[in-house]
Amino acid sequence: MRRSLLVLALVAAVCSCREPESVEMFVFADDAPMGVYSFDIDLGDSLRVYDIALYGRLDGSRSTLREQKVIPADLILHSPSDSVYGERIYIVAEEENRFSASFRTLWRKNIVPPECGIWHLQACVPLEIDALRGLGVIVSHKNR
Repeated sequence: MRRSLLVLALVAAVCSCREPESVEMFVFADDAPMGVYSFDIDLGDSLRVYDIALYGRLDGSRSTLREQKVIPADLILHSPSDSVYGERIYIVAEEENRFSASFRTLWRKNIVPPECGIWHLQACVPLEIDALRGLGVIVSHKNR
């Protein structure tokens, strides 16, 4: 009886020790010099496809939130071999109440990276977007 409980506990522990399906990283605005938010993203498994989403929060007066509701961001992605890919996106924040707004937007879906490894993502947000409290990245994966 005791031995079977031990075996059952070991099996349960082994089965529950799997990699999470997504990883979140967040950088506060105070930690983003000159509005540059930096993230290291692990795209190291060639048998997976990846989704990358961005999220964040804005706080301020109602007029500030209206003025800064659309956030331009230059996204620069550096591959493990230092190839550089970039584009400008516009993120739309949804007002939650009179003093805050948030966003979560899917940037890319079903990414098959041309090379595996740690990629470096920089999101450059203009300093005029002073209501932004921080920017986060969610990297999720699934098997092909």
